[in-house]
Amino acid sequence: MERSIWSGTVSFGLVTIPVNLYGATRSNDVALHQVHKTCGGRMRQLRWCPECQAEISLDDLGKGWGVGKGETIPLTDAELAALPVPTAKTIQILGVVKAVDPLYMEKAYYLQPEAAGRKAYALFYRALADKGVAAIGRFALRTKETLVTVQARDGILALTTLYYADEVRLEHERYDDVALTDTEMGLATMLVEAMGEADLRGQRDGYREALLALVESKVAGLSPPKALPAGPNPIIGDLMATLRESIEAARKAKAA
Repeated sequence: MERSIWSGTVSFGLVTIPVNLYGATRSNDVALHQVHKTCGGRMRQLRWCPECQAEISLDDLGKGWGVGKGETIPLTDAELAALPVPTAKTIQILGVVKAVDPLYMEKAYYLQPEAAGRKAYALFYRALADKGVAAIGRFALRTKETLVTVQARDGILALTTLYYADEVRLEHERYDDVALTDTEMGLATMLVEAMGEADLRGQRDGYREALLALVESKVAGLSPPKALPAGPNPIIGDLMATLRESIEAARKAKAA
């Protein structure tokens, strides 16, 4: 088990559940280094203090608040830890909702109970699962009080951090008033049905695999893999014919 990134309690009414927070996702991105194109040398980022005219280490880095005209007010770790925030060590449950708009979702975690809180944790889990709702709460994580949703999922409470309303861009153009015929709508519906259910667990990162293959070929002194031919240009003209062809292709792929 990986190291927990936060420890505290879940406040569910007057019930207090001691929990630990763990990441539920991980990134499999391939990290590429920045290099000098001329010689291939790897770039190095310096942490430079202009006041001391010297490079500093990570251990010497602190936090501060800019107050304008290049002036910064230093803030110590002790001062930040002592902020009078009631959610510093507690996830306060504010209420429940039937569903959460995916636009508000940010990052997923797992909440695991400590031994003393297993029964209270199980009760909270079962109450959410039986009612089919998600709890909305907030707690202080790193440098902000974070809005979260807590949901019962596969035997464990999953916590997802949420964006606040003023962080979500809700102003956008609308496209649900475009005039469509019944025939067009019927074909589009048939195409959606023909596609069938997607299997998220079976998806693979094709770009990552191609990038690793390129790196392996260069390490082995081989020629890089050949690029795939360009995909077809978008077909906008005969929308009806394109929909019918798409339905047939989707049915064949589903059958295969």
